[in-house]
Amino acid sequence: MDYCKNIIAKFISAMQKRPGLLAVLAFLSGVASFALVDRKESFSQVIAIFLLFSWLWLIIDNWLRDKVE
Repeated sequence: MDYCKNIIAKFISAMQKRPGLLAVLAFLSGVASFALVDRKESFSQVIAIFLLFSWLWLIIDNWLRDKVE
C-alpha cells in the first residue's frame, strides 16, 4: 500500500510541476484514436482504455491528492 501511495504522490507532484501535461496527453491520445480507429482495432482499444483511465483520473484527482497529503 505504501508503494502505491509513493507512486501516486510522485505522479501528483509531476502533474503539479507541469499542470497542462495531462491535458496535452489526453488530447494527443484522442487525436491518435481518431486517426487509428479504422486501421488497427486492437490499438484503438488500448487507446480507448487509456482515455477512460485519464478521464477517471481527472475526476478523482482532488480526492486522491487530499488522501495522500
